[in-house]
Amino acid sequence: MKLDGTSNYREWAFSVKTILTGHGLASHLTDSPVDKSKDSLAVMACTNDDERVMSDIVTSMEPSLIMSLEHHESAKDMWDYLQGQYIQIFRIVVLFCLH
Repeated sequence: MKLDGTSNYREWAFSVKTILTGHGLASHLTDSPVDKSKDSLAVMACTNDDERVMSDIVTSMEPSLIMSLEHHESAKDMWDYLQGQYIQIFRIVVLFCLH
């Protein structure tokens, strides 16, 4: 499933989070990124995992939406941005439809 905007954000987010949970990587969507300035194997492993999650997010989006994530430097930043964008728009659409 690819994110195509507000029409499927909730389903897409659930799918992505479920897949990442199955791979033990869902914490990258909610936890603060590690301090990359520290040089240790654990930091390098966590950074690699975060980059993998960022790649998963980008490749699960329609091409027309991808560049909106260009300046985000962690999976959590990307996730929070998308959530803010599409949950807010979804609420506005629902309110508009109710009136």
